[in-house]
Amino acid sequence: MISFQRIGLQHLIAGCAASLSLACSSSSSPPATGAPVDSGGEPDSTTSPPPDAGTGEPETSTTPPPDTGTSPPPEAGPALSCTTYCAAVMSACTGANAQYVSMDACMHACPFFPVGMAGDTSGNTLGCRATHAGLAAMSGTNPHCWHAGPYGYGACGTECEGFCTLATTWCTPDGGFDGGAPPYASDSACLTACAGFKRIDDADGGAVGLDGGYNATGPGSGNTLDCREYHLGASLAGGADQQLHCQHPGATSPTCM
Repeated sequence: MISFQRIGLQHLIAGCAASLSLACSSSSSPPATGAPVDSGGEPDSTTSPPPDAGTGEPETSTTPPPDTGTSPPPEAGPALSCTTYCAAVMSACTGANAQYVSMDACMHACPFFPVGMAGDTSGNTLGCRATHAGLAAMSGTNPHCWHAGPYGYGACGTECEGFCTLATTWCTPDGGFDGGAPPYASDSACLTACAGFKRIDDADGGAVGLDGGYNATGPGSGNTLDCREYHLGASLAGGADQQLHCQHPGATSPTCM
């Protein structure tokens, strides 16, 4: 009886030792691969997520792309040139409506006009004169030829503005005139004198506000602005005509008196 109990106790001790060995072995096994754990066994919240493998949806940006400077520039208006202006006014304004004695005269005058803008309908500019040259061809010569001509006649600058622009540039040593003293010492002196010159009565009774005396063929005499305009216009032919006719537009004129 005592022998049987001793054998059973030995088996019981051996079984407990095996169980303890298995438990210790299980508790010392490394954790399964996966998210690292801290000393408390919780997942580490500071661990960066794995990189995007590029298999997800593409990211959509709401920010517009930067301007690369390749956008087309604004459409430019028609170019202004003395050649096109002079061709237009010489074609539309002829005979009693002529504003220049020749194409050369127009080309000599043109560079002295402020350029302005294509489509101008007022102001002492090339743009305004070009506009009215086109209107003279489409809508009638009067008043557009006089607006398109060198003296503007109230639409493309005042008559005195156009007159003095040319008298104080073309009829000077810098403009090529060496036939005597320039007709005016300055633009302001010219404008002051011009305001006092008589004008030939308007051919249309003033209906369109034009001085009706001047065109490219006259008048060649008389103490008027019209006479001075004619001689200034005749001087624009250049050469000997410049040296002769630039002597006559001044306040004291040997011809317009």
